[in-house]
Order: sequence, then C-alpha cells, then structure tokens
Amino acid sequence: MSIADDILSKVLSPTAKTTAEIRATVPPQIRRRAFFSAQVEERRYLRMLHEVVADYSNGRINETAARTKLRECLAALGYDPATGGFEETGEAVAGIKDLSSFERIRLQVVTNRTMAVSAANSNVLNEISIKNYPGWRLARFGQRNEARPDWQERWDAAGESVGWEGASRTAMIALVSSPIWQALGDGEGGYEDTLNNPFPPFAFNSGMGWFDAARAECIAAGLDPDEAEVPEKIDLAPSEGAIEDVAAAFGQDFADTLEFDLEDME
Repeated sequence: MSIADDILSKVLSPTAKTTAEIRATVPPQIRRRAFFSAQVEERRYLRMLHEVVADYSNGRINETAARTKLRECLAALGYDPATGGFEETGEAVAGIKDLSSFERIRLQVVTNRTMAVSAANSNVLNEISIKNYPGWRLARFGQRNEARPDWQERWDAAGESVGWEGASRTAMIALVSSPIWQALGDGEGGYEDTLNNPFPPFAFNSGMGWFDAARAECIAAGLDPDEAEVPEKIDLAPSEGAIEDVAAAFGQDFADTLEFDLEDME
C-alpha cells in the first residue's frame, strides 16, 4: 500500500469534540485508524479533506493546490468564518478555529501526511537496515516563525521517564526501539500538545521529525547499536472487527466522541 492508500483506509470520523476532548477520551490506537479533525462534523467537507490529504501525500498536488481545493469546498458548502462557520452563530471564528485559514489547513494537511510517512518509515525497518542505521535523530525539518524552544527539555523529560533506555543523554538520538519515542509522543513532562504516537509529529505543528542515525553516530552518542530491535509494525488501517470491539467497549460515550461509519470501510 502507498502512503495515500494508508490515509484513505482510515475511517471517516466526524466529531464535535475538541482536540483536548478527543485526546482525553479516545485511545491512540483508535485515533491512528480514524480520519478526523477537531470540531468538524460536516461529513462532506471531511470527505474532501480526506481525499486532498491523500493526493497531497502522494505528490499529486502541492500544498497551495490543497489549500485552494479545500477553500472551494468550504465555500460551496456555505462555510463563512465571519458568521460562525457552518453553524451561523453570528460569532466569527478566526485563526486555527477557522477551517479556511492558512494555519488550520496547513495543520490538517501536513500533520496527516507526516504521520503516514513516519509510520511507513518505521514499518520498513528490518534486521539489515537497523544494523547500519540503528537509531533516529530528532531534529527540525520544517521552519517555524516561532519555533518551540523546549525540545531539549522535552527530550530530557522523556528520557528520564524511561530511564534513558536506548536513548542518549548528550544528543537527541535514540535507538529505533527505544521507549523514548513513545514517551515523547505521550508528552512526558506535562506537555499537552502531543499526539500520543511513537513517531512524528510528536506535537502539533512542531516542525520536528526524525532522521536516520548511522551506527557510528549512535556509538558517538553513547549507545550500543547491537541493542536495537525492529519496532512493532504500526497499523493505520482499521478492521471492521476492531472498530466494533472498541465501540462495544466504549458504548455511547465512544459513539458520541467519534462517529465511526462502518459503511466507509466497504
């Protein structure tokens, strides 16, 4: 499957919940299998976003074209940020809450693509590849006008939480199988802008990702490359049984949080 196929396989999931509410109530393994955007209940727009993200991830369109398509879709659906978006509450929405804004569209498109690419990069690792490149290095790949200055602190907090297992204290380098990657994604240290995944993006709109760390680089950082293990496969595609099991376990609370539509899986 291609990266675009991985994205398209996710279950379309309209929701009225905020990012914080979704994070607090829906387990990461379910979020990975869902395609949703905080407080987006309009299924027609979510479906277009789903398709645009897949096209962008596959290189069929660039970010500018993605933005144009999504804004045209919003306009066709009667979305007006000056009057409250779809709801027409009379209260304007702006910034990240405005679905047509540069910030919101970029967040949606880039975050979903980065997640799919990172999962794919992790899933292709094998015994041969980790022999030569047993680690990842956390570094900036995207420019930000106001980059977060706390990534060293985040790294230190995550490292402490896992006893520095397979992770360097002197450089932001860790073995591919180190639990520090999950700790970063979980926001150890009290960070609440993370996505709870053991792969980038570890935090919304951070511009931080991982790069292959060669054997010599890992040794220089104080790590033992021979301790690296092939990570567990990351499954982004849901099965009907998995969704039904979770729906049964969560009951109405789950249904209210993410309205999974099993017809989208057919």
